[in-house]
Amino acid sequence: MSKKRKILENGRLFGKVSLVDLFVVVLVIGLALMVYFRFTAGQDSVNVSNGDDKITFEMKITPVRHYSADMLHVGDKVYVAKGECIGQITDIRTEQATDLYSTLDGRIVRMPIEDKLCVYLTVEGTGRYMNDAYFLTDTLELRIYDFIYVYTKEVNTSGTVVSISVEEGEK
Repeated sequence: MSKKRKILENGRLFGKVSLVDLFVVVLVIGLALMVYFRFTAGQDSVNVSNGDDKITFEMKITPVRHYSADMLHVGDKVYVAKGECIGQITDIRTEQATDLYSTLDGRIVRMPIEDKLCVYLTVEGTGRYMNDAYFLTDTLELRIYDFIYVYTKEVNTSGTVVSISVEEGEK
């Protein structure tokens, strides 16, 4: 009983340190370590550019009507929803749009969609590479297979990023 009295006399460890105070100190140290490792650990191994990289990406837009495809032009500026310009169209490629259909005998076949095109837009802009992602603006993270909404002077559309290439600027 005297040993227990020493440890928990009035809720204090050895009569001096409160168990609640000890728990709070351990919790604060644990949170501080979590924050430290979350924001600083591994920073030496992360590739970060200064924002001067030339980033070229290709996006696939499908299905598109012929007149919408005709309104896309090489040299048009490309914007995202916040009105930020992410680059300029450098190439446009079209092909017949297709989709998967099931046949009466149970097969799945790819067939053309009548009067629709698949448009591949190549867009070139500047941005930075950080943490295995490309950033064309402060908020637009670009990865392969991302679905993004873009617009030009004449067309609002959305598509899937199918490729990304980078020419590194100065570090």
